[in-house]
Amino acid sequence: MLLWWFAQPERLSEEAIAQIADETNGLWFSVASVWEIGVKVATGKLPLPELPDSYISSRMGQLGARSL
Repeated sequence: MLLWWFAQPERLSEEAIAQIADETNGLWFSVASVWEIGVKVATGKLPLPELPDSYISSRMGQLGARSL
């Protein structure tokens, strides 16, 4: 969802958007998702505007998400 939130929010349901935007909810991002993003970037299946570490870290900071 993190990638969609920033790159393709139209792919998220209204309920998902409401839950992510609700500041009373805790947002968590799995280390497995970080690994998966890294694999996709390395194989050329996921272009990102910056290196995966900085991209994920900055977006998690913007959302106030924590790492699992």
